[in-house]
Amino acid sequence: MEERIFFNRGNAIAASADSKELFYRAAEIEKMKQRDKGKLVIVTDEDSGEYILFWNADQEAEPASGDVKEYKVEKLFD
Repeated sequence: MEERIFFNRGNAIAASADSKELFYRAAEIEKMKQRDKGKLVIVTDEDSGEYILFWNADQEAEPASGDVKEYKVEKLFD
């Protein structure tokens, strides 16, 4: 069963059509430890096919505003 979560696109750390590039960025962010917000999550925008990196803490419980969109979870980094 696939997992779906909601995010405001304005909270994205990075976005790319290349998933390998995004995984690399996630690793860089983990190394830097500039923000301790917990887990990172890579999601897919199924409309554009783009991979997007978010802090899991920025997840929205439900789409309360027009800026929030549902995404498919690809990978969660502890």
